[in-house]
Amino acid sequence: MNRPTVCVVVSVLLLVACAIGRADISIHGPVFPSPAGPTAGGGSGVAGVETGFTYSYNTFEMDNVRNLWFGLNPDYLPSLDFGQGGAATQMTFSSSTSNQMIWTGNADFRYSVDSSVNPHETVAVDTRFKLTLSGAGQSGFGSLGALIADDPTFDTSIERVARITGDYQANFQFEARDPLNPDPDTWWIPAVDLFNTYDTEGTTNLSVGAGFYWQRIIQGPDFPTPAGPTDGGGSGDMSYLGKDPGWTYSYEGIDTSQVKALWFGLNPNALPNLELGHEEDDMTFYSAADNKMVWMGEATFEYSIDNDDEYDTAVVDTRFTMTLAGGAGSFFDADDLLAIDPLFDSSIEAATRINGDYEATFLFEARDPMDPDPDNWIPANTLFNNYYTPVGATTQMDVGGAFYWTPEPSSMAFMGSAFIGVVAYVVIRRRRKNR
Repeated sequence: MNRPTVCVVVSVLLLVACAIGRADISIHGPVFPSPAGPTAGGGSGVAGVETGFTYSYNTFEMDNVRNLWFGLNPDYLPSLDFGQGGAATQMTFSSSTSNQMIWTGNADFRYSVDSSVNPHETVAVDTRFKLTLSGAGQSGFGSLGALIADDPTFDTSIERVARITGDYQANFQFEARDPLNPDPDTWWIPAVDLFNTYDTEGTTNLSVGAGFYWQRIIQGPDFPTPAGPTDGGGSGDMSYLGKDPGWTYSYEGIDTSQVKALWFGLNPNALPNLELGHEEDDMTFYSAADNKMVWMGEATFEYSIDNDDEYDTAVVDTRFTMTLAGGAGSFFDADDLLAIDPLFDSSIEAATRINGDYEATFLFEARDPMDPDPDNWIPANTLFNNYYTPVGATTQMDVGGAFYWTPEPSSMAFMGSAFIGVVAYVVIRRRRKNR
């Protein structure tokens, strides 16, 4: 007597091998400090004066990250002016050596040798910023080629970064060219010192930001990973996402020797939702224990027990269950995962450690609006087909599974494969009013 209805099932992201890989953003920043530190250190001196400003970055915990870099903050690139014409003049990258990066620009400088004799005049002087690194814990500046290749969204305006392995020092210095000195070997003078050499009008305004880029311990969401899977597939058509006993995917060809640790969970970009003929409903995490994770929600269901074209509307409870078997362990909850890596995306709520080939069964269910038993859950497509529903109404089920993995400790130099970055900034400003 019941009219057959159409069931549309959509499986989103990373359930099958044709799905997308790494998350859109693999580099984060800028931050200070990074998860690896520093937790100690301090600065001395003044940028723009003879010896510049030196900051010591001390006490790193390199086990907290895979790789760590230091560079400029794209929101605080070097700028210098002498109070003429408003905002500071931002410099542009000029060159770098193994331990020094140079940015250059120009700024209007209003000065007089003696204003009681000669009036002030305004000239454009060349300016430059030097960032110089020292200490055993840095390996010198390298280009951004590898970072950009891994993440095209990485801000190229920082130009160079240095690999950090331990304690080091960074010297920040701003200089300007003496307008009365014709000798190119001696015409560069610290900017504040130049300002103080002459009878000047204006102020010195120096600004720059620096910080850390780092590669997180846990990579993902990915499919596949360096550990695989290299084979596998689903059982039956995907309408079984909403039919008993659920849709099972076999993950095969897993080689955990290729990574330090491998986890499986949900993709935060494709969390479970279920539609029963009306707009989809995103579920929320409910529980995870042993080999099972559960998400709960609600969905609007329009139905009739006979074919009289008059439909009742009910908001029914919905449930998504993922059950694992084989080489998968028990689920870690979000707190455990965040303890492993503070940047693990907490929206996945739970993940399981993978030790070898395994199976995951995905099932969407709903409560029958005519059944008072709160423990009676029915697969979503089965429930939908038990009733008459409006013409054109369909079911839709979306969910994405994904892998997260910890790389083996790396001894690679600056060029790397997968980066997640963070930068912190130190802003240096120096102003001196005219005499």
